[in-house]
Amino acid sequence: IRMAGSRIPKTKAMVITNSSTGPDQISVLYADPDFLSGFVIKSAATGSSSSITVETQNGGAFEPNIKYYRKNIILVKKDGSCSVIRKITAASGTGTQRAFTLTNSPASTVFGDSQADVSATYTDQYAYIVSAITYSISSSTLYVNTNTGGTNQPLSENTDDLQIAYLDKNGSWYCYDSSHTSAPTTIADIRAARINIITRTAIADPDFTGQRPSLEDHAAGGSDHYRRRVLTSMIKIRNMGF
Repeated sequence: IRMAGSRIPKTKAMVITNSSTGPDQISVLYADPDFLSGFVIKSAATGSSSSITVETQNGGAFEPNIKYYRKNIILVKKDGSCSVIRKITAASGTGTQRAFTLTNSPASTVFGDSQADVSATYTDQYAYIVSAITYSISSSTLYVNTNTGGTNQPLSENTDDLQIAYLDKNGSWYCYDSSHTSAPTTIADIRAARINIITRTAIADPDFTGQRPSLEDHAAGGSDHYRRRVLTSMIKIRNMGF
């Protein structure tokens, strides 16, 4: 989450699903740290092109072609006005340029490419390999999804809740009590996030009575026999306005 917005338009840094009756969900997008050099698009290209030819920025080196397979790539206007997420299905070429074959990416549906993004011209603009990560909870398991076409993968079992509050540039908090349940609408204004996770024992203790505690804007649960711990971390999102 700290990486959100790295080298991409800040409006696509996060997709937030807030809930006051269940766990929250968050998706974050950022330039993949394993592919730092980024690319300049040298072919005639729009957001719907089936392939692009690129060269690295600032003399960076290419990775082996196989390493680009199934990676998400974002085409970005230099002024940040438009960007579109695609998936690489093949990479070819040697020397100073590479050709990437592109198809629609699962990440593009998560991060909401608009028609303007798709129809924009990206010739001589930038492209970055990106990570698009979604965190969600289902059936007391915290899942992670890399949005490359696969399914949710378990990250932490016996996890009751994920609640996230957001601080904007004006010092306002969102999603943290019954009066502030709306998620921030201007993603680019987010400066920090407070991440809360509730974990519990795998087996109930018949000699103990407790409940899932209230957390941010999510009310407490009913009585049961599980012991729980609340884990909280405050994260400054370093690419968002810093």
